[in-house]
Amino acid sequence: MNATVYIQTEMVGGSLTMWAQLNIYARPPKGSTRIVEAQMVDGNMDRFKARWEITPSEDGQATQVSLQLIAEPEVPVPSFLVSRHNEGAARWAVQSLRRRVLQADI
Repeated sequence: MNATVYIQTEMVGGSLTMWAQLNIYARPPKGSTRIVEAQMVDGNMDRFKARWEITPSEDGQATQVSLQLIAEPEVPVPSFLVSRHNEGAARWAVQSLRRRVLQADI
């Protein structure tokens, strides 16, 4: 399964539209778990990746779905809205999150 998909969503009360064109493709399964990944090829975000793991139950009556999603929007913020404290705390949070995400390697 391979597909190219366009997604779009509005944020901040409709004043900002985020969009991406994604390549979606199947990875080799792990046992009975199917794996589907999506990667941005164009868009107005710095980064967008997703990974679904789909595992049927043993009796076939249910399915467990796990989703990992990374969306790194490119959002301009006017400097008068950000104090030095906010900027430092945001930088620390983003760097910590980025390190954790890169270790997860999705």
